[in-house]
Amino acid sequence: MHKIALFLFITSLVGCSAAGVIYTSDPYQKVSNSYAMMSQGRPIPAEKFAKEALEQFKEINDVFGQGESLVALGLLYKSNLMQNDQEAVEKFQQAVTLFQSINDYSSLAKTKFALANAYAGLNLKDKQCATYSESLENYAKSKELTPQATFRFNSAYSSFDAMVKDFQKGYCE
Repeated sequence: MHKIALFLFITSLVGCSAAGVIYTSDPYQKVSNSYAMMSQGRPIPAEKFAKEALEQFKEINDVFGQGESLVALGLLYKSNLMQNDQEAVEKFQQAVTLFQSINDYSSLAKTKFALANAYAGLNLKDKQCATYSESLENYAKSKELTPQATFRFNSAYSSFDAMVKDFQKGYCE
């Protein structure tokens, strides 16, 4: 009897794709949980959290949150966990449209950088290189309008624009 109970307990944990994650109704926390699941190599709960957050942001008309959810989905689809560059491009393009609608140039810069990388996966070099340039333009505009605006990028680089320029040099020259 104890073996059956233990088996049922373990299978119930395995069935819960987000086991170990505390429930939240906060859509921003769900986006954060999505990234945590990606870093743990758990694509199913990562996608679930990002999609739930996207729906919640739509319900409350939070355009920035919708964009962030779409970026999370794009990065998930671009990653080795899912390897679906076409789907990644679609999510990044949707996020770009949203960030443009609210003139969020910082978010446009990072999203266009990710979009350029997704274009690379589809062997669309012209689009990739043009989008790296757009990313730099959006970053410069962001710095002009809100010099204090920051976001995380690859810590191997001293600045976001240095990172994008290095990618341009490596892939576009």
